[in-house]
Amino acid sequence: MKHSRITFSVPSLLVIIALTGVVAYQAAARRAAMLTPTVVVTVDRGRVLENLKERAEAQASLEQLMASKKAEVEKRKLDAQSLQTQLEKAVAAGVAMDDLERIQMEFDRARLELENYGNMAANQIDLEVSLMYVKLYKSIADAIALMAEAERYDIVLVHDGNDEFIAPDPALRISRENQIKQQIANRRVMYARAAYDITDALIVRMNTAFGAAPPAPPSTRTP
Repeated sequence: MKHSRITFSVPSLLVIIALTGVVAYQAAARRAAMLTPTVVVTVDRGRVLENLKERAEAQASLEQLMASKKAEVEKRKLDAQSLQTQLEKAVAAGVAMDDLERIQMEFDRARLELENYGNMAANQIDLEVSLMYVKLYKSIADAIALMAEAERYDIVLVHDGNDEFIAPDPALRISRENQIKQQIANRRVMYARAAYDITDALIVRMNTAFGAAPPAPPSTRTP
């Protein structure tokens, strides 16, 4: 039984190889045509924070809390000072030891309560400030995600190339040189055309949405 054998001449092989390359190139070209260019925009996160109605409202609420804590600290401080004055007068007048000890104990208790309340107030304010920035950052991130989906942005970068350098703090153990180098190392975007900056549009979008949103329920945290 004879087996048929297919043979190709050298010119025929070259034609087949060339055609294969054309087909592969056309397939790659079709895949590239299906992919749209990546749309990259930038946002100035610091300027967004400064111009948000949400931040202004949160800051006003925080300032009210700080004022109330400060007023309470001042009241407790006056009470402690009043007891201190009573103690000094009692010592000068040579009152009975029992009365002197009683005033001393009241003064010590008032001074300790003042210190404890001051520490508690500082910790609460620090907590509230941190929670405020976490909430604001999440609001910005959520708004950027919604805006990116609506406007078909693929990547949104924080534009930090124009940020001013923070003056080195000589009190820190890190040298001034390393403080500046660390600020430089933390920067990610060196330049971006203004046409690709969405900061103003994002601010308008967030402030409009915040004004239309129903007021948040009052905080259940104890002051």
